[in-house]
Amino acid sequence: MYHQEIQRAVEQTKAQRTFVPSITNMVTMHAVANTQIAVGGSPAMFFLADEGVSLANKCDAMYINLGTLTPQYKDLVPQTILQLEREGKKWVLDPVGLGKGQLHNALIAFIKEHPPTIIKGNASEIIKLAQIWKLTEESSQLTGVDSLDAVEQALKAAIELAIFIQNPVVVSGPTDLITDGKTMVISYGGSAWMETISGMGCMLGGVMAVYLAHSNPMIAAITAVNAFNVAGQKAEQVAQGPGTFQAHFLDSLYHLTADEIASNPMKEVNDEKL
Repeated sequence: MYHQEIQRAVEQTKAQRTFVPSITNMVTMHAVANTQIAVGGSPAMFFLADEGVSLANKCDAMYINLGTLTPQYKDLVPQTILQLEREGKKWVLDPVGLGKGQLHNALIAFIKEHPPTIIKGNASEIIKLAQIWKLTEESSQLTGVDSLDAVEQALKAAIELAIFIQNPVVVSGPTDLITDGKTMVISYGGSAWMETISGMGCMLGGVMAVYLAHSNPMIAAITAVNAFNVAGQKAEQVAQGPGTFQAHFLDSLYHLTADEIASNPMKEVNDEKL
């Protein structure tokens, strides 16, 4: 299932040194950049609107994370997204910190009118986003950036979001769920140590954007999730705590082969069973 497509995504990404800039939160910039490099990406971080327009012209894909907003985001995010739209470029949305304030709410409202290619979030973020966009009446248990909802609780919201944007939605957690509204893929693996590292979700979104540059959105999402699940398992075998886990995770991600990523255990469920 998806084996050849995943292998091709990994190999093409490494061969082309994919340029994927990011608007990401200040807490995780360094980590996102390092994981993007590890899988074959070439990162760039920026905060100014004119830079966003320029980089949208040049990039292969882009990652946009709404954590730790600053006043610059008021112009930065809309102008960058509009330019990506004009250029036909693909991008990943990470809706971190939903409902924190007026600027965040304004940006989320704008993005509803200019949707991303992939949405990636934890269960509570996915439920909350679907609720804000009035696609579901469910409510989330979002506290800060941590999810208090189980992945399976976000399935309905993920499907509604996927149907709305006509592209995949990823719900990250102990097991990861990817759906395009018709098909659901569950990816297994990872490590409990991942919950002890700040920014693992941000790193996943950044890597997803790298793979998005050279593959269709569903394959990009599955490839990134599989890579993290395999690397997490490998790192756990030798880590002694959160600090060593983070270092071993980056090493493992860097050394993964296309076959290892494509061979990670997965399960597919079609629309008849969703």
